Amino acid sequence: MKAGVLRNSRMVVDEIPEPLPGPRHVLCDVKSCGICGTDLHTIAFGDVIIRAFNERPASEPGDALGYSALDFDRDIVLGHEFCAEVIDLGAHVDNVSVGDLLVSVPAIIDAAGGHGLGFSNLYPGGFAQRMVLSTDLALKVPNGLPHHLAALTEPATVGEHTVDLAAVGPGDGALVLGAGPVGLMIVASLARRGVSPIVVSEPAAGRRAMATKLGAHVVVDPRADDPIAVWHASAARRQPLAIFEAVGVPGMLDAAIRMAPPWSRLIVAGICCEADTVFPARAFRSELNIQFVGMYSPADFAATLRLLAEGSLRIEAIATGAVGIDGLPAACQQLATPHDHAKILVQPGLGAAAIVRLGA
Repeated sequence: MKAGVLRNSRMVVDEIPEPLPGPRHVLCDVKSCGICGTDLHTIAFGDVIIRAFNERPASEPGDALGYSALDFDRDIVLGHEFCAEVIDLGAHVDNVSVGDLLVSVPAIIDAAGGHGLGFSNLYPGGFAQRMVLSTDLALKVPNGLPHHLAALTEPATVGEHTVDLAAVGPGDGALVLGAGPVGLMIVASLARRGVSPIVVSEPAAGRRAMATKLGAHVVVDPRADDPIAVWHASAARRQPLAIFEAVGVPGMLDAAIRMAPPWSRLIVAGICCEADTVFPARAFRSELNIQFVGMYSPADFAATLRLLAEGSLRIEAIATGAVGIDGLPAACQQLATPHDHAKILVQPGLGAAAIVRLGA
């Protein structure tokens, strides 16, 4: 079958063996799979990310997250934001049927234990025509939710989890730095909770427009205006502020610390894969509360799927384009630089090498 393969730090399209469903597994046709910033980071910094995720203090009990066996000298089929249709059942499957549309946390269980889907040398992720899923982890897509939106359950869960940890609600205000996919998901989750005002700082005009569609009250081009000055002009006097850093490049964390008003909160959702420098005294001056986020639970994933299916969490504006597997390498290159696209989905059945615009 055809797949987009990470090989020698490059995305290529090649034929790979068909996956076979084991016990409690199902074989699925991939319908949609989002290209994530983590995929782009993995292409550029893969071994760095895996080392960081597996580093633990010697005194900390428990095993690493299970990615230590990932070998970047071997092929990896990325793709962890997927929705797929069941086409065949493995042994002992009694909770799904052929034709069911499924999503799953990006993991699969076999006799050897757990493996990351999209981060495995053994199991293909969603950048392939077909993949296998564990029925003990997969969820049926409810309420007729389209597959291109169901595939975004994973990044939407990141947004929901980020805002949950920020503990914001009506009466709080927010400043979101960066309107890439993570920043936009955060905006949608803030809007769902009635946070106001939501100010978004983003240099790309198209992404500022998406942020407005998702519930941002004010958008600002940081090349022209100071985001924190715009926040102060938009907010009530002494209104509590949560700043969400969703860019993840060197210098952004220190910039956020510099702009944070006294007693505000800084929630770091952008993954910076390079060494960075901050000036801690600035955070002391403002008694800044800094929270890093990124991990979520299967319960979080299931709750977010329900919100999407019920229409309580509206993310349609984030899905901006779709491409066939042949167009995956070019789409990854395009997303690696600032662009008006937010989320491009790989749709193996599309057959198009060029990006097709999706209507919001």
